[in-house]
Amino acid sequence: MALSTDAGGAPSIVLTPGVDGKVHVPDSDFLYGATFIRSGSDLKLVSEDGQTILVPRYFESDAPPALVAPDSSGLSGETVSLLAGPAYPGQYAQATAPDAPAPIGEVIKAEGEAEVQRVDGTKEALDKGDPIFQNDVVEVVGSSLGIRFSDGTVFNMSAGTKMVINNLVYDPDSSSNSALFNIVKGTFSMVGGKIVDSGEMDVATPIATMGIRGTAAGCSGLSSGAGFCVPLPGHDNVIQITTEPGSPQLGDDQVVTANGIGKASGSQLAFAGNEAKSLKELQDEAEDEDEEKSSSIEEAQDPKIKAENSEEGESTGRSSA
Repeated sequence: MALSTDAGGAPSIVLTPGVDGKVHVPDSDFLYGATFIRSGSDLKLVSEDGQTILVPRYFESDAPPALVAPDSSGLSGETVSLLAGPAYPGQYAQATAPDAPAPIGEVIKAEGEAEVQRVDGTKEALDKGDPIFQNDVVEVVGSSLGIRFSDGTVFNMSAGTKMVINNLVYDPDSSSNSALFNIVKGTFSMVGGKIVDSGEMDVATPIATMGIRGTAAGCSGLSSGAGFCVPLPGHDNVIQITTEPGSPQLGDDQVVTANGIGKASGSQLAFAGNEAKSLKELQDEAEDEDEEKSSSIEEAQDPKIKAENSEEGESTGRSSA
């Protein structure tokens, strides 16, 4: 890591790939909250307060390296390329534009401001009824946005959520369909469509990659590599989790942390830093909390307990006098 200055004289942190071939970004919040800019063959990450990270010659490779945070979460080179957009937004390499691609989804709800960056780098506001295409980058600024994809998969995203639609291939007559969505930051809920029964659907987050197999899920707190996901009730609540190779293997009755691999059925799927807790431990903790709350409420509402507390207070006051 080195320091340099950009064209305007502002200091930049210069990063290059490490021995593992990945670019190690020193701050998780910076990585997931930055604006990604393609400057020639260089990659620039600019934070809201103007701090800059520069990765020289990042786009010279046909397969740019992943960017990883200190907690081992990260973004693939493909996702980074889509976030940064093309070198010349709105222009095609060929003299004539290619045939327009078919949409893979549609906005079904738009409350507040939302924006999409198309694969050619152009940006548009999103409203109900607008089409969604493969390789779109969707960002929700206002309260919420809902998207239904061609296989029936539905995503609901809250304000502050950014999603990259890496891939969706669906043919009703095929058994090898696939979809990959990358939630860069924010809060979302989703219900898997027909792809979950006729192929593979994965949702990548800073915490882990969820393999959606006939289920519905909601996730929150994803911008810093530490958050939680909850299988939604009323569905076949099974979510398979994968993170970095070599992570510990967790039992079927355990929750999954940022560095673990496991499966949870019909209960909360929690991410809490590097701490792994079994579902039974979580349930016991929740029951203990509920008992404490109930006890406090009963004490506050029971006239006898109120009177005893009042008498104790008066006795203490007389003794002090």
